[in-house]
Amino acid sequence: MDFWGWQGIVNDMLEKSASCGILSPFLVELAMRKFIIFLLFAVFVLVNCSRMQKRQPVDVSAQAEDYVESGMQAVEEGNWKEAALSFNQAIRLDADYAEAYAGIALVLAERRQFHKAVEYAEKAIQKDTRSPQAYTAKGRVLLMMQKPDQMAAALQAFDKALQLDPNNDDALFFKAQTLAWQEKYDEAAKLLTVLASQPGRYKNKATRQLAFLRRLQQASPKTPIGKKMVNVEAMTRADLAALLVEELDLPTLVNRRNPNLYGPAYKSVKQAEQKKSDRAAAITDIQGHWAESWIREVVRLGAMDIFPDKSFRPDEKVRRMDFALTMQQVIILVTGNRSLDTAFIGMPSQFPDVKKSHYAFNAVTLCVERGIMAPDPQTGEFRLNDDVSGVDALISLRKLQAILNETS
Repeated sequence: MDFWGWQGIVNDMLEKSASCGILSPFLVELAMRKFIIFLLFAVFVLVNCSRMQKRQPVDVSAQAEDYVESGMQAVEEGNWKEAALSFNQAIRLDADYAEAYAGIALVLAERRQFHKAVEYAEKAIQKDTRSPQAYTAKGRVLLMMQKPDQMAAALQAFDKALQLDPNNDDALFFKAQTLAWQEKYDEAAKLLTVLASQPGRYKNKATRQLAFLRRLQQASPKTPIGKKMVNVEAMTRADLAALLVEELDLPTLVNRRNPNLYGPAYKSVKQAEQKKSDRAAAITDIQGHWAESWIREVVRLGAMDIFPDKSFRPDEKVRRMDFALTMQQVIILVTGNRSLDTAFIGMPSQFPDVKKSHYAFNAVTLCVERGIMAPDPQTGEFRLNDDVSGVDALISLRKLQAILNETS
């Protein structure tokens, strides 16, 4: 019987009671209203209970996985704040989700909170000893520390991840990075070649890294300063000064080519040297700078100049035309051939973006003619105002060294 059938029966009973004098018409109407409200409430509860019984239970693990995936995407994009929020939400949903702790470890490492980062990576492994992502995160954290004594442990972590999942792209890519950091270039190249030859999110990155690795082998840094500079994307004047003294060993070259600069003879030469030394001592903006001693040395040698206000501007970026001018200055300084300063003046320009009247034209042409620098292979432009990376600078110095050795 439906609701309206029950209402009819109750209504009939109440009317008979009223006709017999048991209830007043007012009380009858009030009772009917309360009964209707009660039945409506009962129907509402029954319907909603039925719906609640049909609702499926929430899969918190699946939701946590979604947040971790979102967090890793944010890591790839360099959005570390968003990554942290996603990983923390995953942990709130599932406190035992290992990959969420692994993600937090990466965020902490990016913030250079390495001690905590290692703790979270270890916690991820404790949560799930069969998680490749947990071991990969630990390896990445150790790699980000950039400490030689941590590289072996980083490789062990990546190897464990690959033992659990031989096709884990993350572990393969960052193991290659670690091997390259250890200067095991051939081993790193093998792993990168695998990633570059198959579809996947590391295909393009691995291809670029392979090209960088080949350039790194060309650069072959030999000093701690050189090895530090290979990762510099835009060289500063201070960086260049340090490279000239350490990697090129400019003081030794100058002394070998021009022994009189340091010998007792030639009073005029010594006077000129004294002027350079005075100029180096007078620099106004490098006191306490990490490259102070190298800067004073290159200025004293005459390889780099100071500005009219006696500043060196150590943190100013080096453009390609600045680098070419410095290379020209070094060649003249070491060889003593002053004619190189104007060797190409009056000749037509071979570069669509460098006029022959440009003040760096001679230096640019000299560097390209000697193979020290190269124009853009696609356009032929020299790109005067582009930054100079650490790898580019090192490759140029290697080529310059070869030229200077040939003329010795």
